[in-house]
Amino acid sequence: MKINGEYIENQITGYRTLYVSGRESLAPELTTIESGSRDGSVLNYKRYPTRTITVGYQLLTANPENFRKAYNLLMNVLSIEDSELIFADEPDKYFTGTFTSMSDIDPGRNCVTGEIEFTCLDPFKYSVDEYEIEPESDGNYFAVQYNGNYKSYPTFEVDFYNDESGEENNNGRCGYVAFFDDEEHVLQFGNPDELSEEQVEIVESETNTYSVPTTKVLLNHSFKKSNSWNGVKSKYIVNKGIIYKSSVQTGTIGAVHSYNTTAEDTYYLAATGFGTGNRFHGPTVTYTLSEAATDFELSYAQKMCIDSSKDGKKQCGAFQMILSDASGNIIAGVDIYKASDGTKGRYRMIVDGKVQKEAEIDLSLNNKFFGQNRVADKKKKITEIKTVKSSSITKKGAVMSFNLGGIKQSFTFNSIKTKAVKKITIMLSKKANKPALKYNGLYYAKIVKNYSKQVTETIDKIVTEYHDVQNKFNANDVFVVDSSAASAKLNELDRPDLGALGNDWEDLYLQKGMNQIGFSYSDWVESDYAPKFKLRYREVFL
Repeated sequence: MKINGEYIENQITGYRTLYVSGRESLAPELTTIESGSRDGSVLNYKRYPTRTITVGYQLLTANPENFRKAYNLLMNVLSIEDSELIFADEPDKYFTGTFTSMSDIDPGRNCVTGEIEFTCLDPFKYSVDEYEIEPESDGNYFAVQYNGNYKSYPTFEVDFYNDESGEENNNGRCGYVAFFDDEEHVLQFGNPDELSEEQVEIVESETNTYSVPTTKVLLNHSFKKSNSWNGVKSKYIVNKGIIYKSSVQTGTIGAVHSYNTTAEDTYYLAATGFGTGNRFHGPTVTYTLSEAATDFELSYAQKMCIDSSKDGKKQCGAFQMILSDASGNIIAGVDIYKASDGTKGRYRMIVDGKVQKEAEIDLSLNNKFFGQNRVADKKKKITEIKTVKSSSITKKGAVMSFNLGGIKQSFTFNSIKTKAVKKITIMLSKKANKPALKYNGLYYAKIVKNYSKQVTETIDKIVTEYHDVQNKFNANDVFVVDSSAASAKLNELDRPDLGALGNDWEDLYLQKGMNQIGFSYSDWVESDYAPKFKLRYREVFL
């Protein structure tokens, strides 16, 4: 028996699996309804109960000391909850079970037999391989030959148009996406009635003015490729930005690897030189928007953490994302800094030039906010860590909302209601002569302006105008729907608000045989900017 990727027989000398029971087909539990004098019963529903797997084993050692060591090691192997269980006669499938009991053994013997019991709260077994399906070439649908004997809930991924131009445009916008099967079960996200442009009829003469909500992308720069920064750096001013506190703006900035690899799409914008200073010092870059934004959403992704070296805890540094108006006043911003030894730093949420919240934050190598992803190793009891990295700052009237790697906070100040952002400054710094943070850089930054366009209506002559509509999805967005968990994420952030209230989460699934699942999106999206769709699933068996 293989548990969490390794056979017990290979881990414990003298251990041998004798037999296994409980893996066979599981009988369902039926709930029925009796109706008056009617013969028999009517099926209400059926469900599959928890599965119990019993493993018979033998443990043979040379002496009592070796027996105790082997038995202790066996307990360590069995102690992990929700372990992956694979059996040698079926290596392509696994159960998920937790060790719950063990039979008594004869005392004073070095050769014993017994039974180990695993409880599988999820009674089904799954294919080890996860399959990824691309759409068929002749239409907007997936054709899936499903070989499991129990229903499987797939995961859908939508990658919206990848815009690397760095220019302001509306390419890749989309109002909705949906997935459906032959029985008209539907998962819908966004608004299918949302248009790229809204037609407005204006009557001349008698004046009537009203507002139309719309959006405009003012900044959309990605720094994930080796040449990304060179393509846009002429649009930025270096070391002359508006920052929080009196850090020294000095040094140089450029494309740097964010992992130990030279592969494309792993770069980020980071300091290539920090200059000198006796406090926090390092380079800044400032981007001036083509027009001021009173209401907006700024989204960005960063990596910020120490490394795992012996002196990693001594590394210090800071990251600032500051939004200011045309006069140099700070409207909003984030300041994350590590000023002393250890793994902890602090973050500040700034509104209207003042710190509104300051708290401690983990900046260790695999911190869940901006750290490095970690691969699971169940043998070593190491769990998987997939860090967020994405953050946002959103202003709507007097409300400023922060989502700092999953840390959410909103503040309301009437003083900022009419204030508008004109410049964005990013600072990447180190502290005095302390070693710099191993990882401190920016993957991308995007700001979308939300505003109401004033439309004037007059009488006598009817004139038709077209205005942009504020859309749910934009270029470079990644949307993931996990139907097994009934969840939706946009750019790795939970977005339950995008789903329709009547979504058929329970009824849209793969069943044995050929399955066809279609997908759709706003019909006004041009083919050159159409989103790309993927489907992933595991086979499920009784």
